[in-house]
Amino acid sequence: MTRLLPWRSGNNARKIFPEYYMIPTMGCEAGCRLLWIISLVTNHVGVLTRFFILTLFDYLL
Repeated sequence: MTRLLPWRSGNNARKIFPEYYMIPTMGCEAGCRLLWIISLVTNHVGVLTRFFILTLFDYLL
């Protein structure tokens, strides 16, 4: 469960989810960073959903 919740596992999260901590800071404000995190999370969800749908179709066919 801690792998799905990187903000709860403290320093271990940095090893499991390094991309969450590679937030661009150069000339970027908090809103920009927030948008970047949201896009990252939605991208993760999209990839997982696509993977789930593909495996489901493989199972059905």
